[in-house]
Amino acid sequence: MFNLLNQRKQVDLILFSGWTLFNKSDLLDVLKNNNKHTTFILEIGASYPNNSNPEEGFYIVKGKSIVKGPIKQLFANSSEANRNENNLISIYLSKLETERCFKVNNKRVRLIICGENNILKNRQKENNKVYFRSDDKELKIRFESILENTDIFLNSAHTPMGNLGKLKKRWAYLSKDSRACLFTTNECNEKTQKSDPKKSRPNLYKSSLQYIFIDGGEKEGLEEVRDKFKITTIEIK
Repeated sequence: MFNLLNQRKQVDLILFSGWTLFNKSDLLDVLKNNNKHTTFILEIGASYPNNSNPEEGFYIVKGKSIVKGPIKQLFANSSEANRNENNLISIYLSKLETERCFKVNNKRVRLIICGENNILKNRQKENNKVYFRSDDKELKIRFESILENTDIFLNSAHTPMGNLGKLKKRWAYLSKDSRACLFTTNECNEKTQKSDPKKSRPNLYKSSLQYIFIDGGEKEGLEEVRDKFKITTIEIK
């Protein structure tokens, strides 16, 4: 990771997948060696909702300083979002409005963790058209405000997701009106083995690891595999 960050000293923003590092001491080592310019987002351990470890979660880092973190994942799938226990959706919108929001070169950026993209839903009868998951009027207004005040959405995940047709429509929806939406994921290449980043080696040439959407359409970036990372680079104007 040190090499990756220092080879890209002019890059403004790097989004890492989930399960980036295993403990906070690894992050502190990265901070000592990071360049001063780049903002990057990574995960220490796992940010799952039931993980009580106070040091694990996503971190937003600028240069040699932690800007925000740890940030915990609030929900993982549509079932949890549909139940909306304890006003989950309202709490999640509050997170998007505050701790998940930061700026890079005056671009307003927000972080979506893994299956939290289920804040959106698809209607199959309407060719998987995308809607905000809740029918509550006030929540819809808040979400529309979040969309209007975002330039880049980041969706970092732990494993490749199914139903790519639906997901691509969600990422396209988030990127409408001149916004961008970037997705990246970690990956376990042993289909018979439970995903475990400590035991499995990812297939870095798998096409479903990274996606880029800008202004409602899917885009291609410059792809390469280096230092055990799949890297896709794109300029967002």
